[in-house]
Formats: sequence, structure tokens, C-alpha cells
Amino acid sequence: MPIRVLIVDDDVTVRTTLSYAFEAPEFAIELADSGEAGVARFTGATWDVLLIDKNMPGMNGVDVIRAVRERDLAVGVLMMTGLGTVDSAVETLSLGVDDYLEKPFADINEVVEHVRKTAAAVRDRRQGATNAIDHFRRASSHLAAPKGESGAPALRATLLTASAADADFVAAHLKTHGVELDRTATPAALVARLQQTAPDLLVVDVEGLGDDPLPFLTELRRLLPKVACVVIAAQPSLAFVTRLLPLALSCMLVKPLSPTEFDRRVGHTLDRVRRGQRLAGISG
Repeated sequence: MPIRVLIVDDDVTVRTTLSYAFEAPEFAIELADSGEAGVARFTGATWDVLLIDKNMPGMNGVDVIRAVRERDLAVGVLMMTGLGTVDSAVETLSLGVDDYLEKPFADINEVVEHVRKTAAAVRDRRQGATNAIDHFRRASSHLAAPKGESGAPALRATLLTASAADADFVAAHLKTHGVELDRTATPAALVARLQQTAPDLLVVDVEGLGDDPLPFLTELRRLLPKVACVVIAAQPSLAFVTRLLPLALSCMLVKPLSPTEFDRRVGHTLDRVRRGQRLAGISG
């Protein structure tokens, strides 16, 4: 089956260049010249990879990704632009972008290879969503889990932070979303807890993970690739946020923690988790 790629860019030169790059039979591509046209292509169609420009008139790349994620949680997203600022990078990460590609492209073959790798990861994600073992795990947890006010199973979250104040903040706000929180204060304690049970949501404060938290976060994603993961950081650099993109995190929160941003980003993540569990339950 060919890799289905949707290319969304208002620049005709970019669309033409990419259409030539993906002429091989292994790809099936469509082109859209606006964000609105790109979103419309998701009606009744499934794509492996969305290759999208960030800066477009009308619906920009961020707007499109938000709309697409309401329709397809698994599709791979490659954003074509320089991220520019930390705020922009954090927003991009929070939308579930798999990676970004700098324009102008230094090597078009690298773009093609990025799409191949992303498509392979997407097909693994889709396969994982219908895996019988995963269905059994979810069904079992639903039978044993405590019920929230709506009668739905309560979600469970595990938090790593050395800050008591931040732990209290996260616990209070997750409670309003019907999520039970298990706190850990050290990386070793977190790993020990995760070896016992996998949560629905993992929240990791990178403070205390050393000068380079990436190896620890990478290992967490390797161990729990399907668990929604939120990272908390104080004054993250653009380079650091960019390096996190391939980890497929759910979102990032920047200290000092804001109630508005927490409820917006984490609330959206929890909505996706619950939606994914409902779909798994139906297909299982």
C-alpha cells in the first residue's frame, strides 16, 4: 500500500517541488493550496503524513493541525518552517507535530526520508491502537477503575517533580478534570512506579534531570510509547524544545505554571486520551 501524503502549502513552487520529489510509486500524494483546502481533504480520507507549511493566509499551519487532530489522532505531521521562537516551538510540540523541516530545503531527499520514517511510525501507531493485548489491558482497567461523576472510568496520572508547590498545583488542576494523581519526586521513584503500572497520563518536570534531560525522556518514550506525556520546563531554550519534537510528546508547560495554559493544553490532552480509550473499547 502506498504512503499517502497530503502536502499543504500556499506557495506553488514548494508544491511543485514536492510533487516531483514524491513521484515514486511508493507514494500517493495530493496537494492543497490553503489551510482550508487541507482540512477539507480529511473528510472521508485517511492520510499517513501531513506535510504542511506553518505560515499561510487564512488558516495557518497551526490552525490546520488543531482541526486535523480532531479528526485523526494518529496521522503524522511534518511542519515546514523555522520555529522562530520558544513560544512557537512549544505550541508546535503541543499540537503533536512529529518533526519540522527548515525551508528552503537543503536536500529534498532528506524530506522524502523524513516522510518515510514518519509514515512507518504512524502505521505502528495505528496498528497499536487495534492490538488485541492493548484492548485487553484497557478493558481490564475499565472493569477495576473507580468511576468519575459521569460514570466513566477515572483516568490515572503519574507525576515526577521535586517541587511540592508544583505537585500541589498539578494535583489540584487534574482533580478538576477527574484525574487521580500519583506523585513521585525522583527519577528512580518514577521508574519504579512505572514498572508496576502504566498510567494514562505521565507528567514530567525536567528540573532535576540534569543538564540534558533528553536521554531520560527518550527512554521513557521507548518504555511507554502509547502513554500521553506532558513535560514541564522552566525557561526552555528553542534548541531544547526542538530536540523534543521527535519524542511525540502530548504538550509542554512552561513555568511558572499557568492555570489557563494548564487547562487548555492538558485538558485537550485528556480529551484525546479519553477519545482514544472509547475508540479502543469500540474496536475491541
